[in-house]
Amino acid sequence: MGRITRIAFFLIWLIPFQGKAQGVIQWASKLDFQYNQFGDVEYSGNEALGEPNAKPYGSINPRAFRMLKEASFGTLVVTFANPQAINHLIVIESHLPGRITEIALIDTKEKKNVIHKANSNAVNEPYRALLIPVPTTNYLVRKIEININSISAPGWTQIDAVGICQADVKAIAKELSRFGDFDLDVEVTFFSEKKNLGKNINTNFVETKPIISPDGKTLYFHRQNYPDNVKGEKDDQDIYISKLEASNWSKAVNAGSPFNDKYPNGIGSVTPDGNTAILLNAYDEKGNISPGVSYSKRLRNGWSAPKKLEIKNFSNDSDYQDFYLANNGRVLISAIHRKDSYGDQDLYVSFAVGQNQWSEPINMGPILNTSRPEFSPFLAADNKTLYFASEGHKGQGGSDIYYAKRLDETWKNWTKPKNLGTAVNSKDWDAYYAISAAGDLAYFVSTQGAMGGSRDIYSISLPSEFKPEPVLLVKGRVLDQKTNLAIEAEIIISSLPEGNEEGVANSAPYSGEFQLVLPQGKNYSLRASAPGYVSVEQNLKLEHIDEYKEIEQTLYLAPIEVGQTVVLNNVYFEQGKSILLTDSYPELDRLATLMKENATMTIELGGHTDNQGIGKSNLELSEQRVQVVKQFLVSKGVESKRVSTKAYGGIRPIAPNTNEEGRAKNRRVDMTIISF
Repeated sequence: MGRITRIAFFLIWLIPFQGKAQGVIQWASKLDFQYNQFGDVEYSGNEALGEPNAKPYGSINPRAFRMLKEASFGTLVVTFANPQAINHLIVIESHLPGRITEIALIDTKEKKNVIHKANSNAVNEPYRALLIPVPTTNYLVRKIEININSISAPGWTQIDAVGICQADVKAIAKELSRFGDFDLDVEVTFFSEKKNLGKNINTNFVETKPIISPDGKTLYFHRQNYPDNVKGEKDDQDIYISKLEASNWSKAVNAGSPFNDKYPNGIGSVTPDGNTAILLNAYDEKGNISPGVSYSKRLRNGWSAPKKLEIKNFSNDSDYQDFYLANNGRVLISAIHRKDSYGDQDLYVSFAVGQNQWSEPINMGPILNTSRPEFSPFLAADNKTLYFASEGHKGQGGSDIYYAKRLDETWKNWTKPKNLGTAVNSKDWDAYYAISAAGDLAYFVSTQGAMGGSRDIYSISLPSEFKPEPVLLVKGRVLDQKTNLAIEAEIIISSLPEGNEEGVANSAPYSGEFQLVLPQGKNYSLRASAPGYVSVEQNLKLEHIDEYKEIEQTLYLAPIEVGQTVVLNNVYFEQGKSILLTDSYPELDRLATLMKENATMTIELGGHTDNQGIGKSNLELSEQRVQVVKQFLVSKGVESKRVSTKAYGGIRPIAPNTNEEGRAKNRRVDMTIISF
């Protein structure tokens, strides 16, 4: 998955059989060319053939290739006995890794294909297995050329073995376990070149901080000192917006008030529903600013004035600040400088603890943070993959983009940050990385090749190995069940069966449209609520999804008026019995609350079954079940006389009984408002 994975290996002693493929990996069998080897036998290019054998790894060993001098250039070209198509290349760097600067595949026609370029850098590991993914080749690989440069990072770098294969990372790791305890370092390799987004987005002025909507169709970004800014070229920074139209970005326009004013303006993130924007600076009621962050809500005719996010004990000792709100609306990541920072800007996390109330920022720890600035955080839709820029981790230039994976709920335990490589990072300044929910395209800022020597926004296709975990993008509308008109509603996202709140979304006031992102691995409920309406809940099962998906979901709200009927979607019983399951309690608790808030309302509970079985038995079962629901409401303080019951058995289906999906919908309890 494009990260350094620590794998516990059992050491198995083997008799090396040079040149013969073992398992999924084929090891090089013949030396075609070498340059600058230390010796003709020991330390020679021939020692890079066959299976790994330069034990103990991490120390100088005559059974591995090394160059004549600690600071020099070297080349190896090795041949494979059985040319094959591949999707991975493995290089065992048995001592002082990180000095390989270029690797090329050579096919059976001697055509060379460069698949890896990097700067020469010492890495922290004393040895490693460097794994480089490539798109499965449509040619047979016969040779591998490896170029080494230890001049800028002197040391006795050594290569013990070179392998090729067509297999997944798990199978490769399993086979490598036969040779020792390796850090399997999966190289970040992009198979396409970065693309400048063109003149509708980029100018000779600085463009920075791209924020892409989850569906990939709206781009927000900043322009600095641009003539169309509110104060013209004297205006440090304004927010601009562009729309994707027929595969092309529209000409970017100034976002206008209230996003942009006389101050330097910036946008940290936009919620998946597109209805809340996180803005740099803390605004007061008069529009004055101070260090911090604010939010703005979409209205029927524009956006609300920015309102300060209330973060406990917030402070920032840096002149710079960055913020990103996670898609679930419950996690806020900051790039600020505080007393417990490791150096300059550090990455911090705060959690929602109430309505516009946030916990004190917590430093995200030394795995991510260094003595130099870390900034431009972006948390992918999976809520685990974090992209950020750093000047402190070893990279290609002044500022590089990295990513790391969250390992637990402390938000301090991460995989080692991984540099995104030379396809994204240059020797200049690179930062502000963002991706859509689908994870197919990334957007970032670079000075390399920018118009007028400024900074431009680029995009690049992500290889599958480095996409975040797949998510579900839910698009839909909230509508009035009676009139079919749009409703502005709050949508609460909860995990099932625990009932823990996982996030909040809002439907647009003018269209009822909403959009939200759900990570895999859980089942969820969506509950829409609005004043004057009965809340409804829909369940979504996401325990097992293996690719990004988009679905449409319409949520209907029933107005609180006589004659309206609402299906209680999440009321469950033991199969064939009237024993209420605990998963039903949240739904029935909400109904009890609704009854108590509307003291004059009376309802009928209707019990329904499918058409399977004996009609009389179905009628009895449905009567027993609605009686159990009534007893629950009474136990919560609802007067018994306000709740009547009616058993319908299978005579009122709402879906065909010809399949299990339809029959499941027909087995239900609903609520009809009798008087109000």
